[in-house]
Amino acid sequence: MSPLDIPQLDWNDFRVNPAVDAACRDLGARADRPILLHNRAPVPLIENGFRTAWSGGIHIFVDPESPTCSHTLVHELLHEILIAEGYSQIANIRRDLDLLREILANDMQHPEIFRRMEEVYKIDMEPYWGHWHNEMRRSVGIVKERTKIKDCWLTYFPRVYTWFFQKVSEPYLAEYAPWCSTLYRAVETAAKETEQIGFTTAEKHLRSIELFREHWMKFCKRNLPHSSYGPPPHTPILESTVSPIIERDMTVTADNIIALLSNSGFDAR
Repeated sequence: MSPLDIPQLDWNDFRVNPAVDAACRDLGARADRPILLHNRAPVPLIENGFRTAWSGGIHIFVDPESPTCSHTLVHELLHEILIAEGYSQIANIRRDLDLLREILANDMQHPEIFRRMEEVYKIDMEPYWGHWHNEMRRSVGIVKERTKIKDCWLTYFPRVYTWFFQKVSEPYLAEYAPWCSTLYRAVETAAKETEQIGFTTAEKHLRSIELFREHWMKFCKRNLPHSSYGPPPHTPILESTVSPIIERDMTVTADNIIALLSNSGFDAR
C-alpha cells in the first residue's frame, strides 16, 4: 500500500474557511508534492491532528468534527509552509530519545506558527487556546515530576523553552519556575535572547535555533550528571546537526510512512 492510497477527505469541504483556503493556496504555491487530507480516526494512537511527509507527498490528518478543525488545518499547513520556505531543525538525535526528537522536529516551529495563525491568517485564536491550556496543564505536571531527575534535563530544557512562546503559558511557567529554578532561569535567558532575533524568516529561525543550541549545550555541560565510565551527558547535542527540514523529508520513503502510521495503530490492510 502507498500513502497515496489512504482514503482522503475533500479539501473543498474545508476551504470554505478563509484562513484554510489562504493557507492551502500559500502552500500550493510552494510545494512540489501532492497535499492530501485524511481523517485522523484510523490512526487511534495519535490524539491530535498531525502532518507527515515523504518525497512523494504531504499528508495531513484531522478530526473533521472538531470545533477547532480549521485551526488545526492551518497549523499543520503552516508546518509545511515553513518547511517549503527552508526552515531548519536540530536533527541527527539518536533514536532512543524519541520525545526529544519530537520536540525539536515539531515544537521548535510553533513560535512562528502561532504568530502567523493570528497575524497573517487573522484567526480568532481564543477557541484554539483552550486546547493549549489542556496541553499545558498536562505537560507542566509531567515536567515538574520528571525534572526531579537531572538526567531528564537534556530533554526538558527544549520543552520548557517552547513554553515561552505560547500566549497561554504564563501561569504555567510561573507554577514551574520555583519547582526547578536552575533549569528555568537558563531557559528564560535562552528565550529572551532568541526572541530578540525572532523566527519570522528561515534565516532568523536558523540563527535563533543555533543560539538556543549554544545555551542548551552550555547548560547541559554544567548541570547534567557526569560519569567517569561513559560519554558526557551532552553528547546528543554534540552529535546533533542543524539542517533544512526538507532535506530530511526527501529521504523518507512510502514504506517509512506506512510503518510510522502502523506503529500508531493504523491498519494498512
